[in-house]
Amino acid sequence: MQARCPRCASVFTTDRSGLQFCPNCGQQVDVPSFPGAPPESSGAGWGGPTGPAGPGSTGPGPALREDTPWERRATLGWFSGLFETWKQTIFGPQAFWASVKPNASWTDALFYAWILFAVGTLLAAPFGAFGVGRSSVQTLLDQMGELPPSTRAAIRNAVGGMGGVHVVSSLVFYPVGLIIYAAIQHLFCMLFGAAKNGYFATFRVLAYASATNIVGLLPCLGILAGLYGIVLVILGLSSVQETSLGRATGAVLLPVVLVCCCLAAAVTLFGAALAAAMGSFQSS
Repeated sequence: MQARCPRCASVFTTDRSGLQFCPNCGQQVDVPSFPGAPPESSGAGWGGPTGPAGPGSTGPGPALREDTPWERRATLGWFSGLFETWKQTIFGPQAFWASVKPNASWTDALFYAWILFAVGTLLAAPFGAFGVGRSSVQTLLDQMGELPPSTRAAIRNAVGGMGGVHVVSSLVFYPVGLIIYAAIQHLFCMLFGAAKNGYFATFRVLAYASATNIVGLLPCLGILAGLYGIVLVILGLSSVQETSLGRATGAVLLPVVLVCCCLAAAVTLFGAALAAAMGSFQSS
């Protein structure tokens, strides 16, 4: 039998009735029963088929939502739970977000994001103060031939120490930063009417969307990962907060635009101040 998704209007083939995911957009579709169809599922999610988004609902309600593989790591194993969650987020975000519970454990989501950030930080370390930054310092030291060997060694050690402090401090303060980031993002969700399921639903979206942290800190790949991360957050907020893509897009992009405007203003003011200082120096 062919069924049509009321959200994306795509037509797909199914051999059963009841609630199921649209293979195109990942949203829930209530397929009516037809002759010869197997009995519909009794519901595997935390709301069940008689919950707020049971049969007859076409929105991303809770009827088929379940714990993420990471939240089932006690049975799947830590690595399997971590990898499966990461894979589903990156390669099948729409279906993944349609299955994420808005009100499940926020600490599990935080732990997941923290681990991925730690892995990404360690992968990026050779390109930071331990790698590219250190080689740049070495090039600068080579140009300063008058420095004694002891001073050169002290500068190299200081650069290495600063790199280590940066890595450790970023790992320690990452949870606090994520909590604050989620609070700011949720304010914009409230502004756009995309905060139906509360702050912790927004937090869980940001935490699981951090799957891009694996390569987010690497040169070149970081920009692409950042852009894809924005897409993941938009899709996640639309599904988990049960709102439209337009509202979710506005809530995510408005703070990005404001930050870019502030940076542009800061650069402009700094350039004007520098030009004025150089002009006064030349006139004197």
